[in-house]
Amino acid sequence: MCRCGIRVSKLSVSAPFSPTTCNRCGESLLTSRQRIAHPAVTGLQEALLRGKREGVTEIAGLWAFTWREFVALIDILLGTVWTHTTMEERGRLFLRYEYESLEEPRPETHFYDCRHDSLRFLAWLFDGWPNTPGSSVGRDLLWKGLSHRRNRFSHHVLPRWKGHPWSPSPHDFELEIMARLHRLLDV
Repeated sequence: MCRCGIRVSKLSVSAPFSPTTCNRCGESLLTSRQRIAHPAVTGLQEALLRGKREGVTEIAGLWAFTWREFVALIDILLGTVWTHTTMEERGRLFLRYEYESLEEPRPETHFYDCRHDSLRFLAWLFDGWPNTPGSSVGRDLLWKGLSHRRNRFSHHVLPRWKGHPWSPSPHDFELEIMARLHRLLDV
């Protein structure tokens, strides 16, 4: 009911363990109203799971990506939102998303309060690429992200290196991945 992520109490807590009760609001997880996942979210999640298992991710409107290419694309899009936009730009972006997305309007504070919302935002960015308002935002974020250093949010798909992943040394995606992502801007 409170839309909080499901959490389990620490083992050191003396409270009784109840996997069917929300630790935050105390409501039953078995009898509360269910929030149905948006079809775009389930479609994207299925594509991601298939891509992880099979090594290739296919999204309608975009071509097939290797798993590493698709993770890099997601990293650049989401990373750009959080690391290369101002609070004002982010606010305008989320207002545009709220206005144009297919979900019911929600307060700005509820964006990214769960994985469903993060996947819905990504689905909005990919939907109808490159001819929809969301994909236009996605292209802008991709262009902006490809114009900046990426080691601040893409270190987990990069080749291993010595040192801390947040170091200021130049790390980047493989050239083939970069070339594929740049071609998305030409579509």
